Amino acid sequence: MTSNPKLVFFVLLGIPALLFALLSADFNTRLVNTQEIDLEGITQLEISYVSGDVTVYKSESNQLVLKEYMRKNNSDLYAVVSKSGNSVSIENGERPKLRFGSYNVRVEVFLPASFHENLTVSTGSGNIVSNADLNLKNCRLTSVGGSVTAKRIDGNTFAESISGSIRIGELKGDKFSLETRSGSIALGDVDGKMLDVETVAGKIEIHKLKCPSVDVTSISGSIRIGELNGDKFSLETRSGSVALNDVDGKMLDVETVAGKIEIGKLKCPSVDATSVSGSIRIGELKGTKFNLETRSGSVALNGVDGENLDIETTSGKIEIDRLKSRFALNSISGAVKVNEITGFGNVYSGSGYIHTRFAALSGNVSMHSISGSVSMQLPSETGFDLKASSSSGMVNVNYGAQQIAAKSVAQRFGEPNHTVDLQSTSGSIRVNDWK
Repeated sequence: MTSNPKLVFFVLLGIPALLFALLSADFNTRLVNTQEIDLEGITQLEISYVSGDVTVYKSESNQLVLKEYMRKNNSDLYAVVSKSGNSVSIENGERPKLRFGSYNVRVEVFLPASFHENLTVSTGSGNIVSNADLNLKNCRLTSVGGSVTAKRIDGNTFAESISGSIRIGELKGDKFSLETRSGSIALGDVDGKMLDVETVAGKIEIHKLKCPSVDVTSISGSIRIGELNGDKFSLETRSGSVALNDVDGKMLDVETVAGKIEIGKLKCPSVDATSVSGSIRIGELKGTKFNLETRSGSVALNGVDGENLDIETTSGKIEIDRLKSRFALNSISGAVKVNEITGFGNVYSGSGYIHTRFAALSGNVSMHSISGSVSMQLPSETGFDLKASSSSGMVNVNYGAQQIAAKSVAQRFGEPNHTVDLQSTSGSIRVNDWK
């Protein structure tokens, strides 16, 4: 028996179309059920569906209006509404067992504007969308296989999505907890007291955040925040970057394993920033105590105004345009370059040059390079005691009327208030004045 090639072709061609029709048969939904529910005296409202999209709208009516859209009009499939004390529960009705796909349902909830109590909305394999301005005591939105989107929520908020994103335009309240496993989190304006945001495999973006306590974590995604205002901030990502535009707080702790840290303007008494394999770049840094560390990346700061600055990098250079602080700068295999220094401290480089230019010397200074040159410039009227030596290079001093070239120099300039100790193992040392 021989087969007909044309028949086989059309059969094979028809199989995908048949499967698509079976899988999407429930997509053509229509309104089949409308219910009105009285919420007077109700303080707890729970809406739960195993599948289907749930959309919340604002209603001027005193009654909650529930609308269900299905492919078939079967009363057995209608939502089950139950009341117990001050609670109302809305759950999906029976669901037919399908060999392919799932039974598609679309739900619309028209929530009275006068309802300001506790709301819970959950769905298994659908999206949750709120087009209303929700003003609640507590709001809980949970989707297993879909996204959560809300226009505005005023109240304590908990939102969770296992494999979808979370997007909220405006959040206002006391406590917020947002979590997703494999989706991004995007927030507009947030004003509260405590924010906890976590995603495993997605990025986190916040436009404007005002909150005393902030804890943001992403395992494999970036963190981006526009304005950040509050007290204590903890930001952590394993394999993504951290970008902050404007930060005003009391304590900032930023950590990334495989990404860079970029901050535009930072005003914070206490700052800890750590990157294992990425650079750290900060525009303006103002506060009290700063600890910056990177293993295989550079550190670049435009302006620093503080009391204590500690920077450590294993295989990257350190660059600072303007520095007013006590400082401890250590680079194992990178250069150190600092301009416009008003302060004092220590600088070390294992295999790179050190270049510093002082605007004012306010304490003792020590600089040591193993395999690089050391260069220091000071104002011509500065008084200091200089001690400089190089094992395999020369020390050249051109300060005021004195010009010295030797292997080591111990010299007093003016009326000294501070000491300057410069050392290089295999590089030259140069000291110059500037007017």
